[in-house]
Amino acid sequence: MKWLCTANLDVILTVNNLMNVIIVTSAIGTKFGAIPISDRFSQTVAGLKSIKKKIPNSYVIFSDCSLEPIIGDTEEVRELVDQYFDYSKENSHNSIKYFSSQGMKSHGELFMIRECIEFCKSNLDMNSVDRIFKIGGRGILTDKFDLSKYDAAVGKYVFKTPVNSWIGEGVKLYETRMYSMHRDNISDYLSRWLSVFESCRGDFQIEHSYYKCLDPNMVFPFDTLGLEYVVSLFNQTAND
Repeated sequence: MKWLCTANLDVILTVNNLMNVIIVTSAIGTKFGAIPISDRFSQTVAGLKSIKKKIPNSYVIFSDCSLEPIIGDTEEVRELVDQYFDYSKENSHNSIKYFSSQGMKSHGELFMIRECIEFCKSNLDMNSVDRIFKIGGRGILTDKFDLSKYDAAVGKYVFKTPVNSWIGEGVKLYETRMYSMHRDNISDYLSRWLSVFESCRGDFQIEHSYYKCLDPNMVFPFDTLGLEYVVSLFNQTAND
């Protein structure tokens, strides 16, 4: 498997203190949604800066599959992250490009996350990792984000408290703009990955699949995560 990144992967990375890995999934250049690409870029930069501020001891992996030209200097993004995986290139991961081009966001994102986790397992000292966070590319951590709250979630996934789905009565989902797993959950996540992937069909997306496939006893729900974002479909600001 070929990794498209900026660092020398021959060097195995280690840290003396526990750190948090932040996987940022992104599609800056896209024709989907109501937000101009230039605004998507500026929101992405703001989000990455907020991660550095709110989670200082972090290792940031930026995973982007832009199908349209990015309006903005990508070097500004590279300077804010530790790894930059660019899936827009011709020789990049075919599955991620295919699903993204078909508007199948859930499938493409699941592949991105799995690839990033496998990269971490091969190139980081996982005993030095506390949690792996997934944050959407344009999400900005606010003053309501409190990293110390996660001390109570050792061995647990953390999602925002589940809500009712838009697809029908009695169907629930986990919001997926931001969630995390403790390092002890990684094997469990990878063992359930295929079930989550295969459950994503039609309107039943990644949010529903996580709620269906993850063990609820392994989930620690937060009422507030401390994430601000702009909803792509409506270009409106919201908070988790």
